[in-house]
Amino acid sequence: MVIKPIALQLLGLKEKDVAAYFTEVEARLTEETNYGLELERSQQLSAECAHLENVAFPQYYPEYSTPRILTMDWLKGLPLDRFADSDASQEDRDRIGQALWDFYDYQIHTLRLFHADPHPGNFLALEDGRLGILDFGCTKQIEEEFYYQQFRFLDPRLADDDAGLQEALHDMNVYLPEDDDRTRQLITEVAKESLYLLAQPFYGDEFDFGAQDFMQAIYEMGENNHRREELRQMRGARGRADSIYVNRAYFGLYSLLTRLRARVKTSLPAWLKSGQAELAVA
Repeated sequence: MVIKPIALQLLGLKEKDVAAYFTEVEARLTEETNYGLELERSQQLSAECAHLENVAFPQYYPEYSTPRILTMDWLKGLPLDRFADSDASQEDRDRIGQALWDFYDYQIHTLRLFHADPHPGNFLALEDGRLGILDFGCTKQIEEEFYYQQFRFLDPRLADDDAGLQEALHDMNVYLPEDDDRTRQLITEVAKESLYLLAQPFYGDEFDFGAQDFMQAIYEMGENNHRREELRQMRGARGRADSIYVNRAYFGLYSLLTRLRARVKTSLPAWLKSGQAELAVA
């Protein structure tokens, strides 16, 4: 990959430390050039998500598709960024936003296979009020063990459970074997600061993404951490490569819902809501 030597030099990392990250990104980019796989995933996810309220998918035509051509119906609607910037009513914004939330929630927490390119051009506000969903070229499968390790961080009890938080960070390869006590303490402090903020939409029955201070707080937290010299001096790749596209999906989802100024009904995944987090990751 062209970007690899640039990234290694800028970040001061060794190639062996970040090999898994580049492998993950390369795998997703390679999949995007495979129209046969895209057709398969498009049909699969369209069928498995068809029952969701207010979502719509184009029909795909395998008989008219080739390794270089993907043939589907034309969906008529506004790209999500143009819809968000329009004079749409709050009711319409909430309906589209809820459909978008439900689509990702069902894929990630039930199917464990999801649309990994939450670009506004891949979603349409259709004339009949539904959310049109396009472009399954980039998808991500989530393995069971990783799923529970990743989403354990949604557990609202974790920030007050030092032992549990340290175990979760260890399982996700955020700690490195060579870390001293001070480094681990710093990582744990940063994790505590971010846990509640990033998981905030899951902690109630409804979340108002129109409250601009939410995304602003996320940006400010990122900037503040970037400016902390002790964090900048840390070396080594931290975190699981599988997290790249999960984090990308949620950041894209949060950004789209904020732009929509949508109010959506949300909740924790059932296994966390019922207090079964420890059992699930055991």
